[in-house]
Amino acid sequence: MILLTDRSYDRDVLTPDVPVLIAFGSADDGPSKALGGVMAEVDRLLDGKAEVAVVNVPDAPVTVARWGITRLPTLILLKDGVLERVLLGVRPAARIVADLAEHL
Repeated sequence: MILLTDRSYDRDVLTPDVPVLIAFGSADDGPSKALGGVMAEVDRLLDGKAEVAVVNVPDAPVTVARWGITRLPTLILLKDGVLERVLLGVRPAARIVADLAEHL
């Protein structure tokens, strides 16, 4: 799992050969905290079919603005830098993977 920042965005999101799932959250937000453990499980379940990245919103204002993130937590799936799917809120890891399956 990657900790994504504004500085690492191009390298971590635009260069992988697989889709990138980005979870936007904040250490000060209860639902975002709950999603933290879920994302580790999502990473394990995806088993290399996608890169998993997490963004601490206060630390990445450019990336947050780029995607117009207004609700936390928000997950976006990108393929070659193009938005494929948006998921809002916390859900179980297996449900996240199922919701993304057609895009992987």
